[in-house]
Amino acid sequence: MSFRGALDAVVSVLLPAPCRICGATLTDANRPICASCFASIEPIDDPMCSCCGRPFELVPQVEKAPGLCRRCRTNFCAFESARSFAHHNDALAGGIVLLKYEEGTRLGNWFAKRLGEVIRSAGEEFQADGGSCPFAS
Repeated sequence: MSFRGALDAVVSVLLPAPCRICGATLTDANRPICASCFASIEPIDDPMCSCCGRPFELVPQVEKAPGLCRRCRTNFCAFESARSFAHHNDALAGGIVLLKYEEGTRLGNWFAKRLGEVIRSAGEEFQADGGSCPFAS
């Protein structure tokens, strides 16, 4: 165990903090969210709408518009394409609120890495205009 790991263990024993989402006692002083809440943030995998990125409950009907959800087939959204890292649930929503209002730098780094993975897997589709994406390298 590293010195930092040992220090984190001592801090979590002497000054236990609650998970900022579910209230369980944290075992890692470096994270505002417990391992269970992190594990409940489930990445979106295929099949998903090729426009909005929402996961499909059922395989889309190919004869209507291949790879598009009902909303995107009717041009409901006013964008060309979008992607999300994970399914929306309480843990993800709580993490976003923490990041937005409480300046959770470590949590922000974690989210940035996950979004970078989404961008890298999309290839050229989500590259910034006139430059490169800082998360893609």
